[in-house]
Amino acid sequence: NVTQVAASGDHTVFLKVDGSVWGMGKNAAQQLGDANTSDKWVPQQIIEANASSVACSWHGTFILMNDGSLLALGHNAHFRMGHDTGGDHSTPQVVFSSGVAAVSGGFEHSLFLKTDGSLWVAGKNAKGRTGTGVPGSSIQLTKIVNSGVAGMSAGKEHSIYWTTTGDVYVFGSDLSGQLGSGRILWQRSPRLLFSNF
Repeated sequence: NVTQVAASGDHTVFLKVDGSVWGMGKNAAQQLGDANTSDKWVPQQIIEANASSVACSWHGTFILMNDGSLLALGHNAHFRMGHDTGGDHSTPQVVFSSGVAAVSGGFEHSLFLKTDGSLWVAGKNAKGRTGTGVPGSSIQLTKIVNSGVAGMSAGKEHSIYWTTTGDVYVFGSDLSGQLGSGRILWQRSPRLLFSNF
């Protein structure tokens, strides 16, 4: 009865057909919905129903609900889970109340795609990984693309997104060539990698 699974770092989250969400593994940041930070060796229920999708970040869990709202729990350093308050959260907190299409959690930053095609970011801003184009150690929930985004993925220190017209954009660290620029740099705002790819 499992329809989706997500994993990151040391924990795993499952979505079942009844809309319930379950998790197991490391719980040091309370990412499994338990104020007790002990690791969980078997799946335990995080929410009972009405979830449509799950995703993970490092020590964080995202739950997309049937009504388009997005919940998050776990480690929120640098606001990376999208909450406007720091610290860990042992219970799901609302990031958006509606209109979320997808979420991708990186190591210390996250990407949020809304149904209107806008792209939002939050988290650690080192090496330009949030794509905001501005300096600063942390970025609270911020829109960086107004419309036209079809999908996205957050890596450890870089991100990528693609548009409904097939254009692919990258930003963040290129120290290992992950942005495809052919040179070592930090790309602080989205740069076109492919057009009509």
